[in-house]
Amino acid sequence: ENRHFTESDIMNVFPIVKTLQPRARDATKLKDLAEDRLGNGYLGESHELITDALNTMLQVYGPLHSDIESSHKHLAHISYLFGRIGQAVSHQKQGLLASERVLGIDTTRRSTATCT
Repeated sequence: ENRHFTESDIMNVFPIVKTLQPRARDATKLKDLAEDRLGNGYLGESHELITDALNTMLQVYGPLHSDIESSHKHLAHISYLFGRIGQAVSHQKQGLLASERVLGIDTTRRSTATCT
């Protein structure tokens, strides 16, 4: 018996798409703590924590993940506040590159990342 799918077999069938956004728990805690310290004015401690978080994220996720992009953005901000303009620009470029690869070139979130 030669049985094939017909159009009526697949009518009103809708795919369910689930996406997982994995998170490195330890790195996320470090990043949140670094953001808190930055908000309280502890630049040195914040820089150390966000660097540790970024290193952990790079080991867990690899170079392409949305958390990597935001960590580079925070490091760029802290470097700028320390007066290390070259480092700030380097981190901003790395974050922008990660954002382009993860989110795509034409996403609105990427355009706001270039402005911060």
